[in-house]
Amino acid sequence: AFTAGKNTGNGVSINYTGLGDDHRWALNFSAPTNGPLKVGTYPGAMRYGTQTVLVPGLEVYGDGAGSNELTGSFEVKKITYGANNTILSFWAIFTQHSEGAAPALTGEIKYRVNATDLPVNQAPGVLALAARRVAMGVATSLTGYAADDGLPSGALTTAWSRVSGPGTVVFGNASALNTTVTFSLPGVQTVRLTASDGVLTTTADVSVTVYNPNTNTVLAMTSEEGDHVGRGRSYFYTEADGDFGMVRNFASNAAAFFNGPGSVPSWYLNFTGPGNAPLAVGLYPGATRNHGFNEPGLDVTGEGGGSNDTTGSFEVKQIAFGVNGAITRFWATFVQHSEGEIPALRGEIRYNVLPPGGTTPPVPATGAATALSATGALLNGSVNPHGSATTAMFSYSLSPMLATGVETVPVTTPPGSGSGAVAVVAPVTGLLPSTTYYFRLKALNDGGQASGPILSFTTLTPVPVAVTGGATLLTVNWFRRLYDAIGRIKQWLYRSAPWLAVVRWKNALKARLARILHRWRGGHLKRR
Repeated sequence: AFTAGKNTGNGVSINYTGLGDDHRWALNFSAPTNGPLKVGTYPGAMRYGTQTVLVPGLEVYGDGAGSNELTGSFEVKKITYGANNTILSFWAIFTQHSEGAAPALTGEIKYRVNATDLPVNQAPGVLALAARRVAMGVATSLTGYAADDGLPSGALTTAWSRVSGPGTVVFGNASALNTTVTFSLPGVQTVRLTASDGVLTTTADVSVTVYNPNTNTVLAMTSEEGDHVGRGRSYFYTEADGDFGMVRNFASNAAAFFNGPGSVPSWYLNFTGPGNAPLAVGLYPGATRNHGFNEPGLDVTGEGGGSNDTTGSFEVKQIAFGVNGAITRFWATFVQHSEGEIPALRGEIRYNVLPPGGTTPPVPATGAATALSATGALLNGSVNPHGSATTAMFSYSLSPMLATGVETVPVTTPPGSGSGAVAVVAPVTGLLPSTTYYFRLKALNDGGQASGPILSFTTLTPVPVAVTGGATLLTVNWFRRLYDAIGRIKQWLYRSAPWLAVVRWKNALKARLARILHRWRGGHLKRR
């Protein structure tokens, strides 16, 4: 008997049970990204349930035999869905290689497919992928996937186009599945991949956030050991790392936020002036979280940490207002102490800041890591401050693009404010052995921020160390002490036990007779 249904990968699962349970087989098919299966060819399949999100799934097993790993391909020739996505009919051919071996299992499965059925032209399957955030004016990669059933003529055409977004867009090769795109203005851009077999057409859209790498927008913070909001770490985020924004909750307030993707933490920074007057350039000492109406307020929270009460100060260096009083530009530095403790969180937030006249952003250059060990490394680089006081930090992660799990460590000595390249270093510890890490150098001054290229290093493999101790000597001494103790006990028994008296008398008699015999023999020999 045959049964068919949807599997957990949004694909098709076919099961066969023979009469009397003499044979059992199961076949699983799924499309990339867990999309619905359509008529078409699915190359590069991996074992269903363990394949990556962009790879189709395939698994055929039965009669007590299966595979831990497999590769292969399959072609769906017909598939019909019923109510509630039930499988009414299914037809596929497949090729499966088990455990990396060359021999293949090839076959064909038909479920409720009439012998006279002819393949029906199905619309192509299509998928579009792109980076979530890209820089304005920089070519970025587009990746497309398209599959078709070969009907009606076997021809399949693809094309990229822009659906919405500001400015102009230039595609490297709009008809290629894998190409590049360049956007002229920042904002949310939506591009579309279209696939057509000449009769039926399918499209897939992907949205990209384009940022201006030349704007002076950055969040940089250093937390002292014991500060539970920043947790004793350093942070450095630009528009390449996430979304920045400003809101104004009331007249004297400016609230900045940074939202990072995935595991990158989000941060919220609230600055409030006394009374109802809008914030202006100047210093605001004595700021607290639970401030009074005529007192300044400060509250920086993020990465799951916040404070019931804060004390500190902040300085507004730039602020500008637009339509309806919206904040269009903001620059502030701050010092925050949580819960009355001495350790501080220090940092600055810049949002669309205009560099002061005559200032130039720093130029960082990432260098090769040295002093590698199983759990640490020394990160190297250089920074040209271009005449402005500059801070610098290294960011590192297991992610090749530093997209997730990013840690930041400040350089041991700031690069200063000179006009030439200055070498900087930062040691990192607590790394995993035999693991590749990616890192880059970032720098910030009044002129703006900049990042060096991403490089990588691999920690060393630990060398087993054999330690020879004194176990053998201790064992010998122990046995020697035990032997001596037993000897002393034997002597005590020999001297003290009454039942040994006869033995002592006998031995003494034997010794006396031996001496007498010895003297007699000596005298007899002399007389002869």
